[in-house]
Amino acid sequence: MTAPQPPGLLTSTDLASFQASDPDWFLSVAGDTIRNFCQWHIYPSITVTESVPIQPEGTIMLPSLYVTGVQSITLNGLTLNPCAYHWHQAGFINRIQHHYFQWPLWPLESEQRFREYPSPLARFAEVTYTHGYPTLPPIIAGVGMELANKALELPSGIATQISSGPYSISMGALGLVLTDDQRRRLGPYTLVRF
Repeated sequence: MTAPQPPGLLTSTDLASFQASDPDWFLSVAGDTIRNFCQWHIYPSITVTESVPIQPEGTIMLPSLYVTGVQSITLNGLTLNPCAYHWHQAGFINRIQHHYFQWPLWPLESEQRFREYPSPLARFAEVTYTHGYPTLPPIIAGVGMELANKALELPSGIATQISSGPYSISMGALGLVLTDDQRRRLGPYTLVRF
């Protein structure tokens, strides 16, 4: 028995939108390019439930840079009391240590503190949280418009230089390619993974 084949990434409708220079299509692709570079969805604000690895010292790093709420954390099938942790808008969750308890409230892997991370032995927490900006930051919107506009002007091609007599014009990257300046401007919105 063969595994079912996933649907194609692109369709004839996509090609028609590309050839017709449909601005909505180019804006959508520019948005996906930015999200792929930044490694999280950025906008709009949504609530998700994800399985997230717990770092060796017990910190949970959410794949986000703008968290507005943590609804629940489940470890080994048990939902943690919100008094057992503190979440930060920057996307991480730390446990609150209660020294008066004699049993662990948080799974720590202190005996393997210096192991490579993540490992197959890593523990995971299921976290339900709300994240993403309520309005698109202007810097991200600007980079998206630049990408879409450049792609609309010169959507594709194999030529990188045009010469006529003594004159020559060299073109930059065509299509939806982030420049170094655009990457720099997106830096504060880019998730860094360790």
